[in-house]
Amino acid sequence: GSDVNIFDVTPDHAKKLRIQNPIISNEDLDKIKFIEHENFSASSVTALYDVRSGNNGLEHALDALLLDVKKKVEAGSNIIILSDRGLSNEKAPIPMLLACAHVHHGMMNHRLRSNFGIIIESAEPREPHHFALLFGYGASAINPYMVNEIIDNLVHSQGRIQITTDQAIENFNKAIAK
Repeated sequence: GSDVNIFDVTPDHAKKLRIQNPIISNEDLDKIKFIEHENFSASSVTALYDVRSGNNGLEHALDALLLDVKKKVEAGSNIIILSDRGLSNEKAPIPMLLACAHVHHGMMNHRLRSNFGIIIESAEPREPHHFALLFGYGASAINPYMVNEIIDNLVHSQGRIQITTDQAIENFNKAIAK
């Protein structure tokens, strides 16, 4: 959610969406995406670019991403989900660390960064270092959807594993958070 002036103590300081772990499952991300609360509004922004756009395609995509985030924040969204879902032969993902950093610093330049939190929905982060960098560059929470899908596949393909998919994903998320 939004941050407010730390020098004024007001009830607005308590208007934050609190999560137990900043590494969130697909299910938890869906709860945030479709939140219905007067103090919170979530919007997804696609972090993909057209691979046929040439050498400057990535640069133009970053500019378009920042403009899209700016419009959504100005329209009242206080949770922005940067997503690389939907890639194809024509659409490649913007490296998520680059996308996160560009949005974080670009919105600081527009003096809007304190108005929203960034959630990452990406197939990229797998190792603790990936997560640490994303948090360092402005992410508030991360959904490593590809890892969740790999864990789900492993649990279902190994008949002898005595753990549910939800437990396995929770274990992974706890381990990364620690």
